[in-house]
Amino acid sequence: MTNHSSKNRKNQNTIVDDSDDVIISKTATKKAMLALQAMGEQLLALNNKQLTRLPLSDTLLDAITIAKKIKPGNGLRRQVQLIGKLMRNEDVDTIQQLLAQPIASTKTSDGNNSHYWCEKLIHDGEKYLSEFLAAYPEGDRQQLTQILRHIKKSPSDSKYQQRLMNVVALAIHQAE
Repeated sequence: MTNHSSKNRKNQNTIVDDSDDVIISKTATKKAMLALQAMGEQLLALNNKQLTRLPLSDTLLDAITIAKKIKPGNGLRRQVQLIGKLMRNEDVDTIQQLLAQPIASTKTSDGNNSHYWCEKLIHDGEKYLSEFLAAYPEGDRQQLTQILRHIKKSPSDSKYQQRLMNVVALAIHQAE
């Protein structure tokens, strides 16, 4: 009897894709959804100017705008799940390339780079923030200030340092 129940459980955990006759496990599907949600969280870190430059549908842009207004908690978690669901209908590869592109190209033509600016902003943000925004007007002052405030509160948290790197790199890339 236990063999029969494990067989049923196995059937419940797999999905058969009729078009290619490929069996996709529930675990693989869930990992793919979590990856889309993580990409959605990266999109939440971008400002509205940066979002409009990405090939996103109006429905997804609306969901991201709503998520930015929601306070952290279960509501935001559910909204991020919705964003992940909406990401299924988007050109994920192109979006992923555009999100990764500024990070990959760290050097700019005048010799400055995103790592240089991140270090300067982390160590003395108030002094260098105006200088950075003068050089790269695409940057969002409010977003950078918030990220720097979080970094000062918890310097060991690499999540905010990565967000700073993404925002700085994207501003540098857009200015090119």
